[in-house]
Parts: sequence; structure tokens; C-alpha cells
Amino acid sequence: MDYLSEAEDDLFDKLRALRKKIADREGMPPYIIFTDKTLHEMVAHLPLTEGEMLSIQGVSQNKFNKYGNLFLDLITIEKGSDHRTAKVNVPEILALDKLLEFIQTMQAKDLRVTHHTLTKILLGSDKIDFPEKVTTLPFFGILKNNIKHKDLSLKLKNVFADHIETKTKHQADTFFTDEIYNNIPEITRNQLPFLISGLPLNRPTSTINNEYILQHRLTHPRSYENWLEPEITIFREAVAQTNDLEFLAFVFQRSSESLKSYYKKTFMNQGVF
Repeated sequence: MDYLSEAEDDLFDKLRALRKKIADREGMPPYIIFTDKTLHEMVAHLPLTEGEMLSIQGVSQNKFNKYGNLFLDLITIEKGSDHRTAKVNVPEILALDKLLEFIQTMQAKDLRVTHHTLTKILLGSDKIDFPEKVTTLPFFGILKNNIKHKDLSLKLKNVFADHIETKTKHQADTFFTDEIYNNIPEITRNQLPFLISGLPLNRPTSTINNEYILQHRLTHPRSYENWLEPEITIFREAVAQTNDLEFLAFVFQRSSESLKSYYKKTFMNQGVF
């Protein structure tokens, strides 16, 4: 580009400033983010969608996933429109298979999956509250200005109730009633009880005056003990390999009922297992 208008020159400077900010944050030379030639093409073509941005020379899918939305936001502001509102087919975005794809992507990034969170992500709302791994999701803000928060939240609430939570609740309810299996290697099975026994108690039995709790601790020494790391991690790894409730009660020194309750609560709230 041999000549830039005043407006184009101003946008180019702003794109370079954004590039430098990202480069300084990641500790790399600015040209690694995008070259000047790529920035010039952005100025010339003013991409407003992911597809348009990917048509710019030097913008790969990987770079778009990392930085694309930040540059689109800047171009959008300068052009006075929103890249995420262009050419969006709302019914297509809210199709069940599409929503399940979004959910799988969130789970792959270890993000909490609820209809509230997905609503905010799709609307691109409260962006400052989200970590970068959220704002760089390819569908972050894709429905911004295309649907009201109330309407989207209700739609997703119904989808989660009908297709996500019902299935998850059923899985949680039947997990310990299905045919018993234990795929934990024998050497690990033998080590687990000692590993749990070595964890400290936040409420040592000697400090408890409640007779009901004391009676439970005679058979299950960790009864009415808060779940904390690393016990949570060990439990998560264990139930990924076994549903043997008697074995788990022995290992974690808690009653079968408390383990079932904790499993269901964790399963429902986090979708971890």
C-alpha cells in the first residue's frame, strides 16, 4: 500500500499499537503476531467476520483463534459496526447440534458449562470478566446485538434442561447402580487407602463434640469433612475408573451415601466426569 488516507493511516497506527501490546504481553517481536503487510491488508479490506479475517494474507486459523477477535473488535469500532452481528443466522447458531459443538469446545478448555455462562459467551457480554481462553473462543460474541439476553438465556435454559441436565442427572443417578466395574490397577488400589489416610483433617475428631458425627467417624473417619484438594483430584480420577461404591467408601473413609451425594453434586455442577 503506497498511500494511506488520514483515516486509514490512523487505523493502521491503532492496529500496530494493538499488535505491540499483544507482543509485549507474550514476550515476542510484533511481526510474529502479524506483519505490517497483514495489517495493511486489514486496513484495505476492513474484515468484519472470522471468514473475512481468514481471507487476509498472514491470518491463519491458529492466529485468528489467538488474536483475531481483538483486531476485529478494533476494526469494528473504527468502522462503526460490529463484526459479530454481520451475516449471522440466529436459528442456525441456536440449532442443537451447533450448541452441543459449542459446549464440547468449552469442556475441552476446562470451562464451566452452564446456560448462564454460554449466554454471556454468545453475547460477548462482560468481556472483561472472562479469561483470554474464553474471549478467544471462535463463537465468543457471535450473537451480540442479534438477540436479547433474556430470550437467549431462556432458550439455552430449555436446551440444557431437555438435552444436557436431564442426561447428566440420569448418568449421575445410575452411575453407582450400573454393573460394578473397577479398572484401577491393583497396585494403585492398594496405595489409595494409605494416600487418603495421610491427608490431614480440617476438623480433627478430637475437636468434635457432636455425638452424631462422632458415631459416624467410628466407621468412616472422614465423615463430615470438607472436600478439599488433593482429595477431590483423587476422587475424580478414581470415579473415572470405577463405580465400586464399597471400594470407594473404604478408600475415602466416607459413607456410601455421602459419596453418592458428592458425586452427583459435582457431576451436575461441573460436568467433570
